[in-house]
Amino acid sequence: DVVVDALGQIARDMGLAGLRFHPTSGAVMNACGVLANPPACYVKYPRPNNGGGSSLWDFAATACLFYEVGAVATDIHGGPLDLNRADSSYMNHRGVLFATDEVLAQRIRAIDRGLN
Repeated sequence: DVVVDALGQIARDMGLAGLRFHPTSGAVMNACGVLANPPACYVKYPRPNNGGGSSLWDFAATACLFYEVGAVATDIHGGPLDLNRADSSYMNHRGVLFATDEVLAQRIRAIDRGLN
Protein backbone atom coordinates (compact mmCIF):
# COMPACT_ATOMS: atom_id res chain seq x y z
CA ASP A 1 0.00 0.00 0.00
CA VAL A 2 1.40 3.39 -1.03
CA VAL A 3 0.24 5.17 2.14
CA VAL A 4 1.71 2.54 4.48
CA ASP A 5 5.02 2.62 2.59
CA ALA A 6 5.12 6.43 2.81
CA LEU A 7 4.30 6.38 6.53
CA GLY A 8 7.04 3.81 7.03
CA GLN A 9 9.50 6.14 5.33
CA ILE A 10 8.44 9.00 7.58
CA ALA A 11 9.00 6.76 10.62
CA ARG A 12 12.47 5.80 9.41
CA ASP A 13 13.30 9.45 8.69
CA MET A 14 12.36 10.20 12.31
CA GLY A 15 14.76 7.52 13.52
CA LEU A 16 12.03 5.07 14.50
CA ALA A 17 12.21 1.32 13.93
CA GLY A 18 8.94 1.27 12.00
CA LEU A 19 5.20 1.67 12.24
CA ARG A 20 2.80 0.42 14.87
CA PHE A 21 -0.91 0.33 14.10
CA HIS A 22 -3.55 0.54 16.84
CA PRO A 23 -6.89 0.40 14.97
CA THR A 24 -8.68 -1.54 17.69
CA SER A 25 -10.78 1.25 19.15
CA GLY A 26 -13.34 3.73 17.91
CA ALA A 27 -12.48 7.10 16.42
CA VAL A 28 -12.31 8.97 19.74
CA MET A 29 -10.04 6.43 21.44
CA ASN A 30 -7.83 6.12 18.36
CA ALA A 31 -7.40 9.90 18.22
CA CYS A 32 -6.73 10.13 21.97
CA GLY A 33 -4.20 7.32 21.62
CA VAL A 34 -2.17 9.62 19.38
CA LEU A 35 -1.56 11.99 22.30
CA ALA A 36 -0.50 9.11 24.53
CA ASN A 37 2.01 7.68 22.02
CA PRO A 38 4.05 10.45 20.36
CA PRO A 39 5.12 10.72 17.65
CA ALA A 40 1.82 9.48 16.27
CA CYS A 41 -1.03 10.24 13.92
CA TYR A 42 -4.61 9.25 13.19
CA VAL A 43 -5.81 9.70 9.61
CA LYS A 44 -9.21 9.22 7.98
CA TYR A 45 -9.09 9.89 4.25
CA PRO A 46 -12.09 11.46 2.49
CA ARG A 47 -14.79 9.09 1.28
CA PRO A 48 -17.39 9.77 -1.41
CA ASN A 49 -20.45 8.78 0.63
CA ASN A 50 -21.95 10.53 3.65
CA GLY A 51 -23.24 7.44 5.44
CA GLY A 52 -21.09 5.41 7.79
CA GLY A 53 -17.72 6.44 9.00
CA SER A 54 -17.02 8.90 11.75
CA SER A 55 -19.32 11.67 12.87
CA LEU A 56 -18.32 15.20 13.80
CA TRP A 57 -19.47 14.27 17.30
CA ASP A 58 -16.64 11.74 17.37
CA PHE A 59 -14.11 14.48 16.74
CA ALA A 60 -15.34 17.70 18.38
CA ALA A 61 -14.12 17.00 21.93
CA THR A 62 -11.02 15.22 20.67
CA ALA A 63 -10.11 18.25 18.55
CA CYS A 64 -10.43 20.44 21.65
CA LEU A 65 -7.94 18.23 23.50
CA PHE A 66 -5.49 18.47 20.61
CA TYR A 67 -5.80 22.25 20.37
CA GLU A 68 -5.25 22.64 24.12
CA VAL A 69 -1.96 20.69 24.09
CA GLY A 70 -0.68 22.26 20.86
CA ALA A 71 -1.14 19.16 18.71
CA VAL A 72 -2.72 19.09 15.23
CA ALA A 73 -6.40 18.44 14.49
CA THR A 74 -7.34 19.39 10.91
CA ASP A 75 -8.93 18.00 7.82
CA ILE A 76 -6.55 16.01 5.60
CA HIS A 77 -5.67 19.17 3.65
CA GLY A 78 -4.72 21.21 6.73
CA GLY A 79 -7.96 23.15 6.96
CA PRO A 80 -10.11 23.44 10.06
CA LEU A 81 -12.35 20.52 10.93
CA ASP A 82 -15.85 21.16 9.57
CA LEU A 83 -17.64 20.67 12.89
CA ASN A 84 -20.72 22.74 12.03
CA ARG A 85 -21.84 21.11 8.81
CA ALA A 86 -25.47 21.75 7.96
CA ASP A 87 -25.91 18.91 5.46
CA SER A 88 -24.38 15.96 7.35
CA SER A 89 -22.82 15.01 10.67
CA TYR A 90 -20.17 12.87 8.94
CA MET A 91 -16.62 13.99 8.29
CA ASN A 92 -16.18 11.91 5.11
CA HIS A 93 -16.08 14.87 2.71
CA ARG A 94 -12.67 16.21 3.82
CA GLY A 95 -11.26 13.51 6.07
CA VAL A 96 -9.42 14.15 9.32
CA LEU A 97 -5.82 14.29 10.49
CA PHE A 98 -4.75 14.19 14.12
CA ALA A 99 -1.00 14.38 14.72
CA THR A 100 1.27 15.06 17.66
CA ASP A 101 3.12 17.84 15.83
CA GLU A 102 2.90 20.06 12.76
CA VAL A 103 6.00 18.64 11.03
CA LEU A 104 4.49 15.15 11.09
CA ALA A 105 1.14 16.53 9.92
CA GLN A 106 2.82 18.28 6.97
CA ARG A 107 4.54 15.07 5.92
CA ILE A 108 1.22 13.19 6.02
CA ARG A 109 -0.49 15.92 3.99
CA ALA A 110 2.28 15.54 1.40
CA ILE A 111 1.37 11.85 1.09
CA ASP A 112 -2.24 12.84 0.40
CA ARG A 113 -1.20 15.40 -2.21
CA GLY A 114 0.89 12.72 -3.92
CA LEU A 115 -2.16 10.46 -4.17
CA ASN A 116 -4.32 13.08 -5.89
